[in-house]
Amino acid sequence: MKTKRMTIAVLTMFLSLVLAVSAFAAGRSQSGAGGTTSDGLVTLDVYSGPANTSGIQANSYWTDILKEDLGVQLNLLPQNRDLFNAMMASGELPDVVIVHEYAQTIDMIKAGLLLNLDEHRAKLPNAYANIPTAIQYMKDNVSNDTGNLYALPNGITNRPQQVGNLNYGPYIRWDLYKEQGMPVLNEIEDYLPLLKKMVDAHPTNEAGQKIYAFGGWTDWDGNANGATMFAAGILPRLYGGDRESYLYMEADYANNITRSILDDNSWYKRGLKFFFTANQMGIFDPDSINQTWSEYQTKATAGRILFSWWSWGWGDFGTQERSQQKIGFRLVPFTNLKHVLDPPSYTGSSWSYHIAKNTKNLDAALRFVDYFYSYDGILNLALGRKGTYWDQDSSGEPYITQLGWDIRNRVREFPNGGFVGDGLNVINSYGLATRNVHPVLKRELSTDDWIKKDFTPPDTALVADWKSIMKAEDDLDYYRQHNMLIQRPFAPMNPPPDNILQIAARVGQVIQPMSWQIVYARDEAEFNRLWTDMVQRAKGVGVDTVIQWYTDEFNRAKTSSAKYVK
Repeated sequence: MKTKRMTIAVLTMFLSLVLAVSAFAAGRSQSGAGGTTSDGLVTLDVYSGPANTSGIQANSYWTDILKEDLGVQLNLLPQNRDLFNAMMASGELPDVVIVHEYAQTIDMIKAGLLLNLDEHRAKLPNAYANIPTAIQYMKDNVSNDTGNLYALPNGITNRPQQVGNLNYGPYIRWDLYKEQGMPVLNEIEDYLPLLKKMVDAHPTNEAGQKIYAFGGWTDWDGNANGATMFAAGILPRLYGGDRESYLYMEADYANNITRSILDDNSWYKRGLKFFFTANQMGIFDPDSINQTWSEYQTKATAGRILFSWWSWGWGDFGTQERSQQKIGFRLVPFTNLKHVLDPPSYTGSSWSYHIAKNTKNLDAALRFVDYFYSYDGILNLALGRKGTYWDQDSSGEPYITQLGWDIRNRVREFPNGGFVGDGLNVINSYGLATRNVHPVLKRELSTDDWIKKDFTPPDTALVADWKSIMKAEDDLDYYRQHNMLIQRPFAPMNPPPDNILQIAARVGQVIQPMSWQIVYARDEAEFNRLWTDMVQRAKGVGVDTVIQWYTDEFNRAKTSSAKYVK
């Protein structure tokens, strides 16, 4: 029987590999496998880990820009871990690869699959001119000790965020919060009884579908390094810390300490308890364990979710029509919140661009990657050409046009298709962060600090109402006024060695599935029993070794980061 089970497992793994390789081959076939279209365009196959779409990209303002400026069109391959692993196993990568973990970069270098970008420096003028410090960091730390450049990091900037809304935060339905009398919330757990009242008062949406306070998804849980329940690891960002960057270690920036996510006083355990309690109260979507992010977003768009962990996490629910009726999501912070403010991203994030060594579209791939390190490239992909969404006045100041405001508010699309930001959002990765200041416009690429003309539409009723009550211009303004910001230290960490990754993967096979079991536990006694069992099993496969490595590396990175601060 044991032999039979092993045979079935091996067969299943083999079939998954075959299907994944077939998917890659199909994508290559559809794109012309490195060929040129009848109108002279080069089709680039791009695997983008953070992308949420796939297929040939066309009929949009930004696809026109890529055609005009670079002579390329993109075939985005499906974002899928099995597909990536299959491509690695086959030794054949698409023209451009964007992946999350530096460990994946190292694996591709070891396999001899990546182009040495140093040998093509002349064709990457923007990258070498605009991010020299980040390039040196990659050579020093993400080159498999070769000193060569194989990857260009994402989101590079030498300035912190100045204005606007931040990424993380407790965002809830503002209209329903006001309906409940706007109670003061001191801790994250205080949202639970409030949201229960909101769900009880509004159990279904307009289509009669069940509403929940929270939903979850599993496709963000795992990565090459290990796996946890992603949603349960968000709390640190609201209490002055972080976990996402450190696998099974939590960094408490407010108190300058680190700890294991398996400690009894960890934020991770608190996050699991938070969702367990929500499930016990009947306000946690029971489909969460079986659904994807895309499926969750469909529910959010339909108004079936009342809480978001991000300033953008409610799908397309926030329409202009609803916002003018004061319906929608706004920041509702708890009094003990400490939001982590990221430092300037001198070395970028680990989402990195790579070019396949054996690409048949070398020049086109180099042009494409370099475009993301050009100020004009980011400006064009984010906002389109000058004269449509944006323009400059007689003094050279950039501003959003009247048509641009309609596009921004999704009242209409660009004349040649698409909404503002699509050129970056579709690929979901960009070399230069949009908070960089354009060297000619002297304003942020994000438009947050652009002047507003007389025709600029006033705030929607929802935003105006929030500003009036909260007495703040935006999230960051509110946090500053209430001393709710904690500065994250700049500490660029090296990728873990193979032995740590191997242990981490085994730990993830324990923690990820058992975390979901804990959230769906029948009662508190089962919650505690499963937690104890998970801790013991994780320790048995070496979690403490992984945590010690991350602790040591984090402390090293904090003290050695100065040479990359430029």
